[in-house]
Amino acid sequence: MNCVVSPLLRIKLNDVLRIAGIIWRENIARPGEQAGRDGIYHTFNEWHLGDNLIHLNFLRRLAVKHPDCQFLHACRVHYHEALKPVVWPLANVRIVPLQGRNPHAVDAWINHGAWTPHGGCSHKSPVRFDWGKFHAPFFADLARRMGLETPLNSPDDYLFDYPALKQETQLPGQWNFLVCNGSVMSGQLPRWKDTDWDDVIGWLIGKGHSVVCTQPSRTGAVCTAEHGLSVTGVGNVSMRVDKIIGCPSGAMWPTFNIWNKDTPRILVHSRATVALGTHTDHARNKGELRQMLEKAGWI
Repeated sequence: MNCVVSPLLRIKLNDVLRIAGIIWRENIARPGEQAGRDGIYHTFNEWHLGDNLIHLNFLRRLAVKHPDCQFLHACRVHYHEALKPVVWPLANVRIVPLQGRNPHAVDAWINHGAWTPHGGCSHKSPVRFDWGKFHAPFFADLARRMGLETPLNSPDDYLFDYPALKQETQLPGQWNFLVCNGSVMSGQLPRWKDTDWDDVIGWLIGKGHSVVCTQPSRTGAVCTAEHGLSVTGVGNVSMRVDKIIGCPSGAMWPTFNIWNKDTPRILVHSRATVALGTHTDHARNKGELRQMLEKAGWI
């Protein structure tokens, strides 16, 4: 005898299985989070360099506010060298390997808890595309999960201010433009090709502007990566340029710092707004960026 399952019942069964999978993942596969114990606070972030830079800016402020506490953050080992300057010279913050992390560490990813009552829930947030508005409640919730209060409450608090930014001077000089032309990892520019940045740099050089960029380009512009600069080095260079262009990811994050918040910049992102600094505009695609550069008289 053949057993035929109706389409309606099949949908309900699929829903039950999906919900069961979510419950298993959130409550069994991943141990529950735990607020700091005995003055030791554990966090982790499995994602990209930019995600960890933003979190360590938050963690650094907590460590300054609570000098008697210890903060351990776990992330991918190949990011460690780039991240260490963010928390130097604080003795109460350590960056540790993701493997072997504390099983009850607090997940610092912005979308942690999207299927549960706790966490950042960025995919559900009505302001998820407004970086500042989203991160205010996110940081507050992250601190709550750690058992503390957030040290970041306003856009100025989000700006990087760690001492190594002022000390990194491997590439001295002054430029008209910094172009952060690295590849993006989180879908910020779905129709953008890496070679599109070469066109942008070419437009600027063609108008006689001096340009420094973060990844090699066919234009031959001075490149921070070719000079061995870390993301902190890029942040330092950003203090010695007239204008900044790029997508808010990776190496661009340390350019959002207290020493250059008045530097004009154009951020290229298909949907999000990152209103940090006093003179920030947004372009959604390459064509819109060119129009803005022409309108400003930059090309």
